Amino acid sequence: MEQLILTLLILACAYGFIAPVRKRLRLVAKSREGFRVDRRKERWRRFVKDVLLQWKIIKERPFAGWMHAFVFWGFLAFALESFHHFMTKSGWHPLG
Repeated sequence: MEQLILTLLILACAYGFIAPVRKRLRLVAKSREGFRVDRRKERWRRFVKDVLLQWKIIKERPFAGWMHAFVFWGFLAFALESFHHFMTKSGWHPLG
């Protein structure tokens, strides 16, 4: 019964996340330029630099930027560990 409730809650949360994303993607698709996927190397480089490494915010406001980066990186580590706990309960061990 717990597995069923957990599964339903996860699906509800996934829908709560996906519904607004779909709405925004439809708005982007209606724009003049549409959804562009060119310059992949440049886009990946910017994603790693600005999102994963938090370079832009650290550069603009050093102290607050570092604090923001540590919170973000802690969230990523916590999310990975939480994912591992959920999957382990289901019988899959993604992190070994």
